[in-house]
Amino acid sequence: MGGSITVLTGDADPRTTVEEAEAWGRHTSGRFRIRVFPGGHFFLTRHQQAVNEEIARELGA
Repeated sequence: MGGSITVLTGDADPRTTVEEAEAWGRHTSGRFRIRVFPGGHFFLTRHQQAVNEEIARELGA
């Protein structure tokens, strides 16, 4: 339970609230980060470059 978790979510996602996404932090004793993007469930499409940068940063860590 010591791995790191990074959560990417949209601030207007009708399926997952920001509070629900933040709850993932309880599942690790390691580092936890959340990045909230403007948008709903498909925020990934609108913010593809920023999402890709977040993933690349995590993979490089």
